Amino acid sequence: MSVSLEKFLEIPELLKNNYKKEQEFNLFTVLRSRNDEVKLHSRFISELLNPRGMHNMGNTFFKAFLHSMDIRGFETEAGYTVDKEWEHIDILIRNPQNQAIIIENKIDAGDQQNQLSRYYHEIKNEQIGEDSIYLLYLTKHGHNPQPQSFDGIPKDFLKSDNFKKLSYETRIKTWLKACRKESVEKPALRESISQYINLIEDLTNTSQDERYMNETKTFLRHQLSTGKKPSALIDDLNQARKQLHADLMAKLSVKIEDIVMDKCPSSQIDLESSSAQENNAYDFVTEQRPFGVWFYPDSKDLRYSVGIEAFNSRCYVGLACSKDNHNTLHAQLANLISDKCPDLKKQTKYMPKWKYISDPIELRQPSDENLILLMDEHYTNKLAKEITVDLVRYITVIQQGFRK
Repeated sequence: MSVSLEKFLEIPELLKNNYKKEQEFNLFTVLRSRNDEVKLHSRFISELLNPRGMHNMGNTFFKAFLHSMDIRGFETEAGYTVDKEWEHIDILIRNPQNQAIIIENKIDAGDQQNQLSRYYHEIKNEQIGEDSIYLLYLTKHGHNPQPQSFDGIPKDFLKSDNFKKLSYETRIKTWLKACRKESVEKPALRESISQYINLIEDLTNTSQDERYMNETKTFLRHQLSTGKKPSALIDDLNQARKQLHADLMAKLSVKIEDIVMDKCPSSQIDLESSSAQENNAYDFVTEQRPFGVWFYPDSKDLRYSVGIEAFNSRCYVGLACSKDNHNTLHAQLANLISDKCPDLKKQTKYMPKWKYISDPIELRQPSDENLILLMDEHYTNKLAKEITVDLVRYITVIQQGFRK
C-alpha cells in the first residue's frame, strides 16, 4: 500500500478516535443481539404500534408512524389489530375497514423466493383489495428487495404509494423521535425509546459525534476542491471488501469439501454443489444467493443430498429432498435420520430434517468482526471440522440405513 493511500485511510480513523463518543449502557444489546430482527426489532416496533401496548399511549405512536411513513387513508377510529409473525409476516396491522399494513423487517437476512409476493397474495386472499394493502419493506438503509422476492406482485402496485422501501436510518429513527417527544411525561418509556434510537444509530453507523462528522466533511470538501476523488477510493474499498468476503467463503467451502470427501469413500459419495467456485461465492455475497456445500450419499441417487447452507442470517445443516417431488423418500429419510440423529429436529418440505449450526457466525454479514474471524485459519479449521463431523455422521447413517 502506498504511503499516501495509507495516510488517506488513517485520517477518518484519527478523527473518529479524537471525537469518540463514550459507550453507554444499552439494555437492548445486553438482552439481545442488535441484529435480531424478529425477537428484538419486530417485537419492540409492534409493541409501540399496538394500541393496547404496555406504553398506555393508545394509538398515539401508531398515528405518528402513519405520518412518518407517509401512509394516507388508513382508518384508525374504529380500532385496529397488530399481529407478529402472522403466516410468517413480521408485523401485520389490520382494521375493520378491511385495510392492511404488511411490514417485512430485514436487518441482515436475505429475501426468500417469492417472499413479498406470498405475503401480498395471502392478504388478498383475506378479501382485502389491492388499494387497501400497504406493503412496507424495511431495511437498515432502505435498499431494494431482490427481484425474486416480489415476482408475482402487479407492477402497478409496486409503482404505487402503497409499496414503500423504508429505512431504519431515516424513517424509523424519525418516527421514534416523535414517539419519544410524546413520552415526555413517562420517563421509563422515554428512556426505553432513547436506548432503542441509540441501538438504531449504532446499527446503521449513524452514531458518530457531530464534531467528528463536521471534521470529516471538511476533509472531504478539501479533497474534492483540490481535484482528488475520494469517492472512487471508497467505491474501490467496498468492491474489495465484497471480493475478500467471497474469497474467504470459497476457502471455507473448500475446507468442508476436503474433510467430507476424505472421511467418506469417494466411490460412494459425490459432491453435488459448492460455493467454492469463485462466481458462486461472489453471488452469495452480492446477490443474496445461498451459500452451500451438498453431497450425494449415494452417487447413483440424485433425489436427496446432505449438506450445509447459509441463506439468511444463520447457517444450517441437514438433508435436502423435495417432498413435492419425492414424498415417500422424504418421509423415509426423516424417519431414518430421526432414530439415529435426534439432534435434527426441524423439518420443511424441502428438508426432511435439519438444524442450525452451533456457531452463531453470520456468514452473509461482512462486518469487520466476521471477516476477521473468516481470515483466522484456526477459527475456520475448527468451524469446518465441527460442521463436517455432523455431515459425515448423517451421510454414514443414511448409507447404512439404506443398505439394510
